[in-house]
Amino acid sequence: TFHDFSEAKGWRTDAASDLRKGRMQSPTRTTLREAGEAWLDGARKGTIRTRSGHVYKPSTIRGYESALTERIYPELGACRLSDVRRVDVQDFADRLLADGLDASTIRNVLMPLRAIYRRAISRGVLSVNPTSGLELPSVQGSRDRIASPEEAHKLLAAVPERDRALWATAFYAGLRRGELMALRVEDVDLTSGRIRVERSYDPKERAFV
Repeated sequence: TFHDFSEAKGWRTDAASDLRKGRMQSPTRTTLREAGEAWLDGARKGTIRTRSGHVYKPSTIRGYESALTERIYPELGACRLSDVRRVDVQDFADRLLADGLDASTIRNVLMPLRAIYRRAISRGVLSVNPTSGLELPSVQGSRDRIASPEEAHKLLAAVPERDRALWATAFYAGLRRGELMALRVEDVDLTSGRIRVERSYDPKERAFV
């Protein structure tokens, strides 16, 4: 409340300036842990989806839950969602780097935090996203070595004949384990030389994705 109209206008001007500079957030009593648990529950039920509108894969949800439980909650879980500042998240990322985590792991740890705040912003719970504009280490390096087609041919020759089709599909088509497990006869067109990958199998969930 304000004593008069001019005081209210002055506050509005200051608030707009703070908002543009990223210094103002809407207050909320919800803690980061509570918001995280609600997000995980929504992702499992399918009410919370990816930015492209797809349901989250069970493996992704498990990875997010692990990052939240093992890394994020011990550091920031008790904080109110609106009290977490960009500098808090930056300090957290810097500590992960100091602990010896590589760049890709740090980015994966922060992924569920980004998802939680992205949803809070979209629903009007908050007005500032503390996970934006972070200075993170760049991901460098690549696989040590990739087998050439010739080497793959030699490796396949050493595999028992009954297993060669499976390993050849993995080598030459680049299918992952779950995609191989979900492959159906009708997905393979030998005439045109095409494989249609439409789903994957999650062994832990015992479900097709």
